[in-house]
Amino acid sequence: MLGMRLRARIGRGISTYSFAFALLGSFFFTGPSFCRGAAGVEDQPVYSIELNVKQIEQIKSDLYSAYDQGTISFVHGLSAASQLKKEQLTWINIEYFSSICISLINGKVSARPVSDVAGEVRDGLKRNKGNFAQMSKEDSMTLHQGIAELYCQFFLGGPAFGMIDSEGFLKGMRAEWTGEQVLGKDSLVNYYLNYKNEFNLKLGASFLAWNKQQKDVSETASGLQYQVLRAVKGDSIIRPSATSEVEVHYHGVLLDGKVFDSSFLRGETISFGLNQVIPGWTEGLQLMKPGELFRFFIPYQLAYGPRGNSGIPPYSCLVFDVELFGFD
Repeated sequence: MLGMRLRARIGRGISTYSFAFALLGSFFFTGPSFCRGAAGVEDQPVYSIELNVKQIEQIKSDLYSAYDQGTISFVHGLSAASQLKKEQLTWINIEYFSSICISLINGKVSARPVSDVAGEVRDGLKRNKGNFAQMSKEDSMTLHQGIAELYCQFFLGGPAFGMIDSEGFLKGMRAEWTGEQVLGKDSLVNYYLNYKNEFNLKLGASFLAWNKQQKDVSETASGLQYQVLRAVKGDSIIRPSATSEVEVHYHGVLLDGKVFDSSFLRGETISFGLNQVIPGWTEGLQLMKPGELFRFFIPYQLAYGPRGNSGIPPYSCLVFDVELFGFD
């Protein structure tokens, strides 16, 4: 659960991470992180968590309709173009780039494992460094596709952006790309930032309020919810303490079902101290006996809070299946 220890700042502005930094592999693609785990997830789709999709979609639909999705799409277009400019990717054809992004968002094209895409993009950038105007059509298409996939993975991930529309997104990109003066830009950006935070906050709160009424779901005083998927009999069996070193398997998803990390899918258990992880894990694992399998529904304040983490938007409610093998 090494990814749990990372406290990367996300969601404080439109463009939080350096995109070029990601492409070069210095952050997202070397060393342990949630995004690295996600790459393995797509390679081995074996374990899954089935949430009540109908209920979650209804909550999302109600939230989408409460906000101006045209404005949200437009500002995200501004953000995309600004980020491309910042990273000196000005050779990109924004019409083509935008169409790929929308296809990914709408599910018409499936995102590939991040590690594969990153390697492909790094190789293409290296081959054409300083000569992008003369690159081959094949390299151009490959780089546009890969950079769009990475952009969507890191900037358009999460339930809040399921209604981004192509017209508004492209309009925003064009405005930023051409240096158009956007009337009331600051207020539009603030609206977008408030939406991004409020959406996940409200989605999590509404889901947890519904979920605690479901059969076999328990809630602690802190707001942590859990469901015992496999129990071990014996009241005298010792449970971990807040400072125990535990060995577990785990599988974590957002409320839209997106897997952000999973030892189950990597095929190996992991050990860590309970004082080194998010509060929901510290509390939840102390409820378990070795051999048990629990499902935890963790509110944002017991997870990554208002900042989020790599691959996890701010104010996100997280769902984990955790199997405890043992502890010291």
